[in-house]
Amino acid sequence: MLTGTTRIITDSQSKRRFWREGNDKYYSLGMYDPDYAILCFTAKWGNYYHALSNITFRIPIIPER
Repeated sequence: MLTGTTRIITDSQSKRRFWREGNDKYYSLGMYDPDYAILCFTAKWGNYYHALSNITFRIPIIPER
């Protein structure tokens, strides 16, 4: 399990960058469809089970480019 924050990116440049042929099957108005957005998830910490133990770990922050 990962926990963190999610940003909704709706600018035209990002939409154009991630748009792929065939996406219009889901977004009939193309990359300018108001329902089309990019989600940017940044994990802060995680948790998993191993050998009957519950392990929690922090994820180091990497500066954005």
